[in-house]
Amino acid sequence: MRASVAALIAALVVGAGFVALGYVTNQGIEIVPEQTERQKLELYRDELEKINENNRRMLADLESQIRDSDAVNLERINQEIDAVRQAITENTGELEGIIGQLAGPQDGQ
Repeated sequence: MRASVAALIAALVVGAGFVALGYVTNQGIEIVPEQTERQKLELYRDELEKINENNRRMLADLESQIRDSDAVNLERINQEIDAVRQAITENTGELEGIIGQLAGPQDGQ
């Protein structure tokens, strides 16, 4: 019984040592400055542009599938194309709005 108590105490001491060592070595954490509204809009614009480009690639892929497809799959592919075109239209409108906001006065800097 004494050996198991001694082992538990030793494990507790070693664990506490690791915790203390981790705390001491993690003191160099940098604080990231808050982003301005303009920076947030620019990041959002960049993400929207990536999404829009990806949607355009998907549309081109679906259109090539139509050329290489039989009549059974055409309805499904046409539905996918309509969905992707709608997403492109919505993303383009939102992207134009963000670009318009970025082109406006630069108060956030």
